[in-house]
Amino acid sequence: MKIPIIEGYRATTVGLAFLLASLASALSAVSAIEVRAQLENKDSRLYRFVDRLTPGNRVPWLAIIIPVFLTAFLSNIIALNILHILFGYGSAYIIDDKYKHKLPKY
Repeated sequence: MKIPIIEGYRATTVGLAFLLASLASALSAVSAIEVRAQLENKDSRLYRFVDRLTPGNRVPWLAIIIPVFLTAFLSNIIALNILHILFGYGSAYIIDDKYKHKLPKY
């Protein structure tokens, strides 16, 4: 498979890099917000599932934070991988041997 699939839209400028990073962040935030909303809605299947796993009358705060964190983390990993496959985003995250011990000038 050829990476990137879409040519000519790499993060070669600050504006394009910010746009692609914002896209990944927005996808992650939307999925985490949706999971949080489902965990606060007592009629949702996700709330009932977590409620059965945890003892007590209410779902504890830790039982809400952990799924929201995992959702945000995993959706961000997936979004970054999709952006890498489509646009080649994230290739500059890898540092080469030249800058392993000394960072480049900003």
